[in-house]
Amino acid sequence: MHRQATRLALVLVSLCLLCLGAPILAQNDAQAEKLVDSLAGGKGDSFWRTVRELEALGDKALPALEKGIVNPDPFVRVGAAKAIFALGRKKDGVHTLTQVVGEKNRDAQVLAAETLAAVTRGATEYGDAKEIEDQLVKQLDSSYDRPFKIALCKAINSVANGSSLALRELKNFLDSGDQAAQEEAALALAEMDNFEPAMDTLKRLAQESSPNGRLAKALLDIKTLQDKQLRDLQPAAGGGKYPLVDEVINHILGKYVDAEKITRELLIEGAAEGIANKLDVFSEYLNEKRLKRLTEDINLEYGGIGAHVSMRDDILTIERPIYNGPAYRAGLKSLDRVVEVEGIVTQGKTVEELVGKLRGKPGTPVKIKVSRRGWEKPRDFEIVREEIKIPTAKSEMLPNAIGYLQLTSFSTETPSLVGEGIAKLLELGAKGFIIDLRNNSGGVLAAPRAICEYFLERGKVVVTTREKGGVISGKYETRDDSNKTDLPLVVLVNYGSASASEILAGALQDHDRATVIGERTYGKGSVQHIIEMRSTRSATALRLTTAKYYLPSGRTIEKQRTRDMLDEKTEEGGILPDIVIEPPKRNYWKDEHLSVLLDSSLLDKYVTDNAEQNAKKFTEVAMEDGLDHSKYPGFDAFYEKIQTELNVKLDKNDVREALRERIRRHVSDKRGQEFLTDLQEDVQLQRAVIEMCNKLHEDPKTIAQFKLFAEKFNAPDAPPAEK
Repeated sequence: MHRQATRLALVLVSLCLLCLGAPILAQNDAQAEKLVDSLAGGKGDSFWRTVRELEALGDKALPALEKGIVNPDPFVRVGAAKAIFALGRKKDGVHTLTQVVGEKNRDAQVLAAETLAAVTRGATEYGDAKEIEDQLVKQLDSSYDRPFKIALCKAINSVANGSSLALRELKNFLDSGDQAAQEEAALALAEMDNFEPAMDTLKRLAQESSPNGRLAKALLDIKTLQDKQLRDLQPAAGGGKYPLVDEVINHILGKYVDAEKITRELLIEGAAEGIANKLDVFSEYLNEKRLKRLTEDINLEYGGIGAHVSMRDDILTIERPIYNGPAYRAGLKSLDRVVEVEGIVTQGKTVEELVGKLRGKPGTPVKIKVSRRGWEKPRDFEIVREEIKIPTAKSEMLPNAIGYLQLTSFSTETPSLVGEGIAKLLELGAKGFIIDLRNNSGGVLAAPRAICEYFLERGKVVVTTREKGGVISGKYETRDDSNKTDLPLVVLVNYGSASASEILAGALQDHDRATVIGERTYGKGSVQHIIEMRSTRSATALRLTTAKYYLPSGRTIEKQRTRDMLDEKTEEGGILPDIVIEPPKRNYWKDEHLSVLLDSSLLDKYVTDNAEQNAKKFTEVAMEDGLDHSKYPGFDAFYEKIQTELNVKLDKNDVREALRERIRRHVSDKRGQEFLTDLQEDVQLQRAVIEMCNKLHEDPKTIAQFKLFAEKFNAPDAPPAEK
């Protein structure tokens, strides 16, 4: 039953991957990480809903997906691979799926092969197709498991863009005396657009109310609809306007060896897709299904209790409440165990099932039973669901009166939130501002212009859009400088900063208003429009790049990309910081050992056992511990316990970092506010602070909170930005 639901979901998405470009929904990194974690187990329709939610997050989800494709759980890797493929990281997605196909978890192997077939169908530039095909054929030759072999046949056919081997294997199943094998093979052939040899079986199967029957009916309905639409597109004989296309199609129809695979209509649609693919990575032809998914209402109301959850010890656990949400107001804390939801015991259930129970229409109540370390028995809560909104701009005062503004995305509310943050920080005596745009992948175009009004005089150009021939189609200038501040300004960016983030950083850089620090940004500087196709009666559309953004200096942030290097960093496009600072390189072997510690209960037990008698100490180390593990009560004994029970290769500094992170979460719960910054660990923020001290003509070595890193950046700065 589960496999049939999975196959039905894949059939519905096999012809349409989500569009590339700016994200459809603005959500934070924690939301993406929660969604990735919930893929574990790969159960039911909720698995694919979660994948679609991750795809809808756009580039905001990439950091979480990068972790997901190396997750120990093969189902997490499959879901993350599907989403990261849809977001343009095709090679990463296909490589991960191929790896899972070669592993030992049979259900995950089948799911990976099915997904590989879906994502590669009609796709290009996702890697060496021949090499991938060879790996799949080896698996096919060595397997005796029918569902896995059928899934492999579909994947081989998709990767090879037609495979006589896969077709022959499926026809053998179709000709066998095993009814179940015949049905599976017929469905697979239909999914490969080889309807003719399977038609009798499909028509019989479509009369049944079984999962296979519903899938057969859906496939036949799709074929009927496509045939009708494409018949309408077929030109009269001899009336083709483009002889080359007509000649190619006629040769294929007349001589192609696997004639049962193709129709004129299918070739015409392929030609449309190919034409769009010759343009840029953000332009594409949208067939009916793909267009429908793109234009679905993304503003549906979803209510929840406001908490990040996961399964710990097979029980639903609050990882962290959202501090402006109903769960926190009701008294829930990090690591609370939700033992029941609406009378249903959570132990043994999937996180997808349980999140589905917690979600509902805003204003409706949900009853849960919660246990907590120290309580004699679980307690009942009734929480009224709300639409959970996370502010897109937050602020706090750093030491030495440096105002910090973190912008996670750009919505219509972001400029007013920035204004409120600036006013609050000025009232507290701010001497300068750091604007953090790292991992902000964009949003509403009007927001950067409005935010620039807090820092630039009226009438300053922020961005211009130019259409074909260089014709100016839009010019965004500052209109109001009544709330402008002239205090020193630093802007933080990284490779995750895109679109509207790049416009804001670039405009402030071009007007010499801010020093930009960090990594070269992503380079998304183009505008796309959806143009419905009259020839298909608006059933399909063209997503077409119609303009580019230009900064005040006249430069464009658009990076020239091909479809197989969407994530590749180059020395062109985007915003080159005035001071280039990259984050420290990750030690991947150490990450593996850290994951063992993080997945254990030892860190949480330490925090619970020591929190009450060390409340002040916990608050101090959460802010800063001076990299000194001796500031943690009983640390040496705790470290020895970790070495004994977990057998991990971690030094005391590694354990100190992990422990401090858990303590910071505990302190966040106590004060009802997350930590926006971590000056002790964030190298890019440290460099921004040093630059601000330079602007203020102050010596960072004389400021106690900066002594830890005051002399870290003695090397010459990077060359100035290109303008």
